[in-house]
Amino acid sequence: MMDPSSRPPRKVSIADHIWQAYEDMASQMGSDRDALINQAMFMFARLNGFLDPSGSAAPAPGPRPVPVSNGTPAPRPPQPRGPPPQLQPAPRPPQRAPEPSMDDDPVRREVQERVLETAAELERLIQNKRGGGNNAPAPEPDGDNIDIDDPGSDASGAPALYMMVEGGELDRIAKDRFVIGRGKHCDFVINSGKVSREHAVISREGSDFFIEDLGSSNGTWFNKQRIKRRKVEDGDEYFICSDKVKFVYR
Repeated sequence: MMDPSSRPPRKVSIADHIWQAYEDMASQMGSDRDALINQAMFMFARLNGFLDPSGSAAPAPGPRPVPVSNGTPAPRPPQPRGPPPQLQPAPRPPQRAPEPSMDDDPVRREVQERVLETAAELERLIQNKRGGGNNAPAPEPDGDNIDIDDPGSDASGAPALYMMVEGGELDRIAKDRFVIGRGKHCDFVINSGKVSREHAVISREGSDFFIEDLGSSNGTWFNKQRIKRRKVEDGDEYFICSDKVKFVYR
């Protein structure tokens, strides 16, 4: 058996630039040029499966393409084909839960109503301190019973508008903007779940008054017709949902 470490001379055609490269490598590494060439050939044969790690010749795996003499690398053997790797979907960022709206959150709704109520109360206090303004509350008529057929007028000489809920008392519209609704901050509160928080408003324009629906759910009605805005006449009767209110001038 031949000794694996023996290196009998062989005649091999080596390109000049490769030979010179191994000359330089041997000089810089302090090694033998032939040893480097043998080592390179050994590693090439081992990587291609012709030698086992001990240096013995391995069984030939079959014909393999060899590099051509012009230095072009040999084609790689065909790789086994299989199903393409499955790409894992990128993790989705956590989605934030939608914040409840103001109308759906009873706590926020209550806080909002308190803020509006406080703002309305501050407005009343400011108007009372000013005194004599258009929004200052007019003095209430004397006596418990009021004859609604009696003509009357406010400080400017124009008739004053009063509102009366069925079975209730007269309430004077003493503000240029008089809000009717379920909210506690409203100027006239109707405690009914069918009434919107701000349902309708009575507004003064000169000596005239107008009633306007504020986009309520159940509407403001006159003569069985839903209205958006209408001038208030003496004796008019309106329905805020199922609550009837009557307006008279004095």
